[in-house]
Amino acid sequence: MQTAVGDSTLFRFDGLARYPLIHAVTTRDPRLPGDGDINIAGRLPCDVAIANRRAWADLIGIDSTALVAGRQIHGTNVRAVDDHHRGFGAVQIEDAIPQSDALITRTIGLPLIIYTADCVPVLLYDPIEHALGLAHAGWRGTVGNIAGEVVAAMQAEFGTRPENLVVKLGPSIGPCCYEVGDEVIDAWRSSGIVQWSEAIVPKEPRAHLDLWRANELAFEAAGVPADHVEHSGICTCCHAKRYFSRRAAQGHRGLFATIAQLQPRPDGGGVQDDN
Repeated sequence: MQTAVGDSTLFRFDGLARYPLIHAVTTRDPRLPGDGDINIAGRLPCDVAIANRRAWADLIGIDSTALVAGRQIHGTNVRAVDDHHRGFGAVQIEDAIPQSDALITRTIGLPLIIYTADCVPVLLYDPIEHALGLAHAGWRGTVGNIAGEVVAAMQAEFGTRPENLVVKLGPSIGPCCYEVGDEVIDAWRSSGIVQWSEAIVPKEPRAHLDLWRANELAFEAAGVPADHVEHSGICTCCHAKRYFSRRAAQGHRGLFATIAQLQPRPDGGGVQDDN
């Protein structure tokens, strides 16, 4: 769902509106420096990136200085974070959680953020334990089973039962545009997912990988019911005027963000922020 916030547009999943959490995916905004580029890789001056993050955070309704980010490495490392990590990576990426492509928390009022361009941003919510996760799933993370890793981490840390999880896959490159080499297909084939072929789209001259279906299959293999996993259906390459896309821009390093934060729920569940 595209939601107008002020003069800007955010993407939100309709199905999450009934839960006590804030979530949004940012888009491109030509009024922001760098065309709304909130790049954490250093292409923009740091003060510009900070200002852009603050602008989006204000629109979403969260505190930009409290954001918790990971130093994404296209891996499968999952880190549980709490109020101790408040602000890690909010200003400098060097201060972010090291080597982390997924963050999970039960701390209310602690905003998590991940950055993507064509990779899949994944939001997980456990409505029973009131726990939240964000994951960055490119082809390497997908093949490495970041889906299974983050589900297992939420089980271990919060007592999450996979059958209770609600999983949303945000805007990312779609099967229409994601042409890949044989090494990617071979890696996915060797991932251990029985129905791996369902995520391969035969095309000439090279096959395409369906990251949406691949992650759906991985979550199903981790015990999440198929009808609990939803993807946005938005291809960033096809919609590069709205979202940053490495493939469409041939290496341009702009990034958009997925942000989520647990809110207090009526029954008082979750870990309260002490601030």
